[in-house]
Amino acid sequence: MKIEKFRELLELYFLDELDQDQRELVENKILESNEYKREFDSYQKFYSVIQNSKPKTIDENKLENFRKELFNKIEVEQASEKIKAKQKSFWHFIFFTNYKAAYTMATTLLIGFFLGYIIFSSTTAPPIQKLAENEIDLDAIDRNEINISNIRFQNPFSDEGEIEIRFDAIKPISYTGDASDPRIQRLLAAALSTSDNPGLRIRSVNTLSSYSSQSAIMDPKVKQALINALKTDKNAGVRREALNALMKFNYDDEIRDTYLFVLANDENPGLKVAAINAFAELKLQGKSVDNELKNIIENELTNDNQEHIKLKVASLIREEFQDE
Repeated sequence: MKIEKFRELLELYFLDELDQDQRELVENKILESNEYKREFDSYQKFYSVIQNSKPKTIDENKLENFRKELFNKIEVEQASEKIKAKQKSFWHFIFFTNYKAAYTMATTLLIGFFLGYIIFSSTTAPPIQKLAENEIDLDAIDRNEINISNIRFQNPFSDEGEIEIRFDAIKPISYTGDASDPRIQRLLAAALSTSDNPGLRIRSVNTLSSYSSQSAIMDPKVKQALINALKTDKNAGVRREALNALMKFNYDDEIRDTYLFVLANDENPGLKVAAINAFAELKLQGKSVDNELKNIIENELTNDNQEHIKLKVASLIREEFQDE
């Protein structure tokens, strides 16, 4: 078994997503190879840290700074709205009360676009940058630190004996930060959305789930990546962790619709139960769940073949929402 495949199985092993045969396969590989044993210990240490991590107490001074920053942004937004209102009033006056001025401006714009097209269409694209000998790091290429692709000849046989070669160079970038860093959150969301490796996707969403409660404001793009993963990812472990992460966000219509999507479309009974529990959690948080939503939940699962899910829904409606 290749080490990459073993790592994918390890991710699923610690999330209890493997059947008995696969678990025995992982445990046998650990006993057979020291390399696999080291990988197992590394993953075990990582998940141990995740399980034992606790939210840090927010410093009162930082909290006060966050409040001031929020108020400043509100003031800026209000000022911006006033400017937009004035601009709207100006254009309304121009176009709806002064037709002559509007006609003159429209004519001027058309002439400007036409002249701009003539001027810029005649210009040539800037030449590709040519590198000198000392600007190409051959050692970095040998170490695979720079990925060279799309190599092509450009006038390879000149009279002076020079050969010009064009290529695309991609250099990996490393960035370090904690999970509360918006850039780290955005990178984890990108890994969740684009990676073909289910183990990497699970690790990314697990990290987001473990630390999301520490952030005062989560990036909306991170939230959207979690919603997309919950709706479309083929791996049940990834979908389950995405649901756990979404439960830490402020409940809104978008999250509600995502829970309902899971109830109506997900084929995994465990995830349907988790979505029902997510609705039940709202009751514990003191949030209102109206009768319309209760009816939707009942209707979504009317034709469900899983008897225990029907019982779970009945219990939810009877016990959790009885005071609604």
